[in-house]
Amino acid sequence: MKNILLVALTFLATTFFVSHVFSHKRPYVYTYNYVSEPIGPIEVEYYTSFQFLEYGKFDKVEHQFELASGIAERLDLAIYNIFSQVSNHVRYDGFKVRIRYGLVSENDFIFDPQLYVEYKGVPALDVHKFENKLIISKTFNDQLNISINPVFELVLKLSSEPKYEGGLNAGVSYTVFRDLLDIGLEFTSKYVYGKEPAFYVGPVFSLGDDQRRWNIGSKIRLFRDKVDFEIRSLIGFYL
Repeated sequence: MKNILLVALTFLATTFFVSHVFSHKRPYVYTYNYVSEPIGPIEVEYYTSFQFLEYGKFDKVEHQFELASGIAERLDLAIYNIFSQVSNHVRYDGFKVRIRYGLVSENDFIFDPQLYVEYKGVPALDVHKFENKLIISKTFNDQLNISINPVFELVLKLSSEPKYEGGLNAGVSYTVFRDLLDIGLEFTSKYVYGKEPAFYVGPVFSLGDDQRRWNIGSKIRLFRDKVDFEIRSLIGFYL
């Protein structure tokens, strides 16, 4: 736990006190709004997800480190490294590579659509996961954002049949104090073929401006007696 707090505080201090950082504004931790990375600068994002199956007890903590940059107009590329922590044991879980492409420039259409394609690999390279999202987003009066992300996933394992997964992420966010605070609500769902669908909802807060931000959100599973919720922190800045 001390190691987790130390890493989080280090990234927080870096984000808020290092000069020449200029992050875009993303008000969510699970949902994507329309964002196109600029060509040249490299964005750094650090995700920390605390997963609970009992009140007051961590089941697992997941760390994701992302580097992203624009490679063409409305097209960007990102690389992630993923680690998980159970008690004091840290394990490397794999990597992700994703591309994101804006079908139109922001505000050129009645809503802002983007395509999101991601590949996730594990260290043994025996499981391959492909995730596709359609990002549908719109910001009204530079204050109210509504975003919807239909998700389709394909999981390929060398020793079994392909597995299909799907879901929907959605968020509503409102700027309370410009360049300081956004508050919102996120809804996520996941369906794995042959299993019971899962539905989650939770609040999200975004602190900071277009140059630096720290997002904190959570999701709790609905329609289930057992405890199943997660708290996620997302810190972002540019190098």
